[in-house]
Amino acid sequence: MNFTKRIIVLFISMLLIFSLSFTVFAATPYNIDLPIMSESVYFVNRDTKMVVYDKNKDLKVPASSLVKMMTVILTLESCGDENIETFLDKPLTAKRYIFDRLYLKNAATVDIRRGETISMRDAIYATMLCSASEATMILADYISGDNIDDFVAKMNEKAKEIGMENTVFADPDGLSEENQSTAYDMYLLTEYCLQNPTFEKIATSQSYMMSATDKHPEQRKIQHSNHMMSRYLGGKYYDERVRGIKTASFNGKKSLISLASEDNYNYLLITMGAPQTEENNSYADALGLYKWAFKNLRLVTIGIPGEKMIPNSIKVNMGQNTDSVVLTLKDQVVELLPKSINSSTIFWDTSKLPSEVNAPIKKGQVLGQVDLKLSDQVIQTVDVVAANDIDLNILSFSTNIIQSVLLSWWFISIVISIVLAIVCIRIVGHLKRKNKVRRYHKSKKFRK
Repeated sequence: MNFTKRIIVLFISMLLIFSLSFTVFAATPYNIDLPIMSESVYFVNRDTKMVVYDKNKDLKVPASSLVKMMTVILTLESCGDENIETFLDKPLTAKRYIFDRLYLKNAATVDIRRGETISMRDAIYATMLCSASEATMILADYISGDNIDDFVAKMNEKAKEIGMENTVFADPDGLSEENQSTAYDMYLLTEYCLQNPTFEKIATSQSYMMSATDKHPEQRKIQHSNHMMSRYLGGKYYDERVRGIKTASFNGKKSLISLASEDNYNYLLITMGAPQTEENNSYADALGLYKWAFKNLRLVTIGIPGEKMIPNSIKVNMGQNTDSVVLTLKDQVVELLPKSINSSTIFWDTSKLPSEVNAPIKKGQVLGQVDLKLSDQVIQTVDVVAANDIDLNILSFSTNIIQSVLLSWWFISIVISIVLAIVCIRIVGHLKRKNKVRRYHKSKKFRK
């Protein structure tokens, strides 16, 4: 290979590597120009379920202490029909093997001692607020005894049930690098956990007083590790709109799952794998995205059933006194839009609608779907229904049935079969008569 060819190959290789280094972003109707440092992000408006921002949502990264959420929800679900307060007051004892497992692993703790008895409530608060690994393992031990492998199997089984297709759990507390997940999967887990009111209450508490025990004679106050909730600890990252839920740290990178609410606007944000520099980039990413959303987005009612009519050209067959149908929305359509955009700029794409339908049609009957587009991007797909009843025209129906029968393959086949049968019968009859005449002439000749 000569020098020129080597230069060309090197140049192409550099271009390829350079192009692969770019982060892939999902298409959204929002132009968010922020320096997001996290490797994987999923930002959702909980009121509409609309994705506000998405960066590498399916990229697998170490889940670290985010794993503890699964441990906690499995624990809470083991309550069954038992009174939740009674369940949370259950005494749990910290077994020796738990501390042997955590030895020299630099795991976060709240100084629960070997043999110390604490309440279920204290263990869950310590797990969610402080990522206390010994508290997490106490919970896992309660569910499965010394068989932690069995508990991990339950974690992975629940993950599949929730739909976490790109997640693998390797232990209850996230210390293993084999714990892998994605921002989208963690979104699914968080939404699932938030269906449990006890989980939400605990996970969004700014602080908690742990009860006194024989090893700790005085009550101890613990703080949530999401310092964005604390004016004192959060500093420039403090935001009174932010709540919980879980932080994580692994190999110099941090992850954060949090909620934020203001004026009936509610958001859930998952940021994973933010590299730590002089800045706390997980907090910086969260603060930037929340500020942008609250400042720039608003909920807009796009259409109301019975009022919003959908332009269409659907033909109605066999309709009484009409050959077309008026469409409206099945449900009220609300959209999260940038404040700078007028809802009239949304394009209603009716290309998915059928070209024709048959009567009778009932008011409210779903006839198809319409895509709502903004700048050629589908932002929502909605069901559309008939705005009124359309009765069946009996004469048209009868004519249509007759035409259908006459033009059907089976009817044509029967007619062809009958015609062929008649032709065959006539041919056979003709041949028989011809043979009869031939035999008569032969017989007459013989008699002569």
